[in-house]
Amino acid sequence: SRARFQEELTSDSGSSASVSILKQVNETRKQAETEAILTALNSTLWNRKQAAVLLNIDYKALLYKMKKLGIGEDKGLTATA
Repeated sequence: SRARFQEELTSDSGSSASVSILKQVNETRKQAETEAILTALNSTLWNRKQAAVLLNIDYKALLYKMKKLGIGEDKGLTATA
């Protein structure tokens, strides 16, 4: 459905404005996921299994999202939220 949504956005007018909106949506989603994960990690003192339970997602899904978002790596995204 994401591909269809993206296709509809670009086929409507072919303008860069619709692609720009999609980029903004994706960036906002990433920020929201990052904040939610960091909040859960901080509230569990970085116990990833407990954080996954708080977020109601599978432990491996949390690890995947953390890697994808750069959380816990040496990118400065650690204990601040």
